[in-house]
This record gives sequence, C-alpha cells and structure tokens, in this order.
Amino acid sequence: MFEFESDDLGAQRGVGGGGRYDGLVEQLGGPATPGVGWAAGVERILLASQREAERAYFPVRAYVVVPKAEGRPLAFRVVQALRNAGALAEMEQAGRSMKGQMKQADRVQAEYVVIAGDSLEVKDMRTGEQRAVASLEDAVKAVTR
Repeated sequence: MFEFESDDLGAQRGVGGGGRYDGLVEQLGGPATPGVGWAAGVERILLASQREAERAYFPVRAYVVVPKAEGRPLAFRVVQALRNAGALAEMEQAGRSMKGQMKQADRVQAEYVVIAGDSLEVKDMRTGEQRAVASLEDAVKAVTR
C-alpha cells in the first residue's frame, strides 16, 4: 500500500494512493483474483498545486545587487544574513548591469534592494527611499523590520 500526501492540505492531506488488493474480488462474491489499483483526487491535486504555485510567486523580500565584482563577497554575506533572519532573499547571479539588476529586482517584486558596493545601501522599492546603512546588521534590520 502507498499514499501520496501534501502538507498544504491540512488534516486531510491525502492526494492519492493504492496498492495490492488480493482477496477483494473474493470478498465481493467473485473468484479469488489478485488485484492492484490506485486512485487520485483531481481536486485535491489541483488544490495542492495551487498552493505550491502561490508560494512560487511569493514576492522576494530582498534582492541584493552588486555594482562591482569586488562587492560579491559582501553580497554573499548579506544574502546569508537575510536568510538566517528568515527573509526570502536573492542575489544577482547573471552578471547584469546595475540597471539590469534593478529591473530584475522589480521583476521578482522585491520589497527591498540591498546594494552591496563600497558600502551598504537599502532601497525600499515601495517608497523609492534609499539610505546608507552602517553595518550588515543594520541592513538586515532595515529589511526585516
């Protein structure tokens, strides 16, 4: 016997299942017949996949941009600190220009952009306000408040 479950469905999280059903036909009045079967709930599969899709499009809390290649080690530390603080954070990986990185931050619906250059700056993408922060910890506080 087997069962597929989704943690997104609460107490009744079964999506599908099956197994061997030897003796089932006999219990129903027929001859002894080996059997195998399975079933899946289409509505439950759709509901579980909808919840997964909602998570996939959840806006990024912070997108870390890197104006110069020398800022990458700092950017890595920023992303790690943000994730450790529970924020969904992404970092530029494609080698885009600064303008391209800002467009990507907008595409992923980042609420904040952390600019890891010679110093750290945090930009609130909703208000457009951008300010310098003194430390990595201050950048994390600005994003996770």
